[in-house]
Amino acid sequence: MSDPTARARAVCRILVIRPNHRLGNNVLLTPLLAELEALFPGAEVEVLTGGGAARHVFAGFKRVTTVHAFPNWSFIRPHTVFAILQRIRKTRYDLAIDASVRSRSGRFLLGLVTARYRIGYAWGNAWRDRCRSHAVARGGEPPHMALTAAHLVRAALGRELALPTSSDGPPLLDVRVSSGERAEAGALVSRVLGQPSTPTEAERLRGSLYPFATAAKNYPESWWLQVAAGLRALSPRIDVVEIVPGDGRSRLQGAVPALYSTRIRELAAVIGQSRLFVSGDCGVMHLGSAAGTQVLGLFKVTDPSVYAPYGRGSEGFTASDADPASVVKRAGELLGLS
Repeated sequence: MSDPTARARAVCRILVIRPNHRLGNNVLLTPLLAELEALFPGAEVEVLTGGGAARHVFAGFKRVTTVHAFPNWSFIRPHTVFAILQRIRKTRYDLAIDASVRSRSGRFLLGLVTARYRIGYAWGNAWRDRCRSHAVARGGEPPHMALTAAHLVRAALGRELALPTSSDGPPLLDVRVSSGERAEAGALVSRVLGQPSTPTEAERLRGSLYPFATAAKNYPESWWLQVAAGLRALSPRIDVVEIVPGDGRSRLQGAVPALYSTRIRELAAVIGQSRLFVSGDCGVMHLGSAAGTQVLGLFKVTDPSVYAPYGRGSEGFTASDADPASVVKRAGELLGLS
C-alpha cells in the first residue's frame, strides 16, 4: 500500500498504553484520545491502563470500545493481569502507542503487542527502543504531560501517513461531561447551597475548593480555612463549596457547604458548575480542567510547566504555606473582582 492516505484510512484498531492507576494520569490521556478521533475517525480505540477510575474517565469517548485496566494491586490478582495480557497478545492492532515519555512497564507492554505501527519516545537505549517501529526523539515535545502523548502520533507518523497538521491549537483535557450530567450536577449544587434553582452568573459567582493533595504537595487545614474565608470576603455574590476529598473527611470543618461524591463523572460535573475551581496539585485538579472549568492549581513541589492545569484561563500558581492571602488575591483577579 503505497498511498499515504490509504495507509492512514487502513488504521482501524488502536491500542493506547499507559499502565497507571492514578486518576490524573488517566485524565491526562484525554488529549491523545481526541487527537486519535481527529486523525483516524473510523478507528476503534482500546486503552490499556490501571485502576477503577479509567472506565469513567473515558466513558465520553464513543470510539473507545475497551478499557483494559490492571488492578491497583496487581500482585495479589495475577489471574486478572494474565487475562489482560492474553487479550492484547491475541489481538492484531494497526497502531500501538506507548503514551509515556519513559515508563518501563509501558515499553515492556508495547513489546508484547502485535501492531503494524508501534510508536513511542526514544530512550536512547537499543534494548528498550528495539520494539518500536517509529521513534520520536526527545527534545521537541511540549513540556506539559497532557500534550506529550498527543504530540506522538503526528511526530511519528505524520509524513508516512500524510496526517494533517493541527490548526486548532493543542487539544484540551476533556472528559466530555454530558448536558444531562451537567443539569443533574447543577441541581445538586443548588441544593447543597440552599438555592431554589441554578442562578445565573450575573446573580452569583460559584467557586469550589478541593483542599487536599498528597504528601509534600498538601497544605495545612488552617491554611485552607484562611483561603475559604478570604474568597467569601471578596464579594457578597460569591458562593463557595468544599469538594470533600476521597476519604470523606471535610477539611474546612463546615465553614462552607460541603459536597462529597465518589462517582468520577458526577464529581467532574459538580466541579464544572464552578466559575473557578481552586485545588491542590492532584488528579482532581486535572479532572476540574477536563470538566471545562477555569482552575487555579496550587503548587509548591512539582513543576507547574509540566503539571499545571491549562486552557480555559486556568493556571498553576506557586504558593507557600505562609501566604494563603496570595491565593485569595489571584483568585479574585481571575474572577474579575480585584
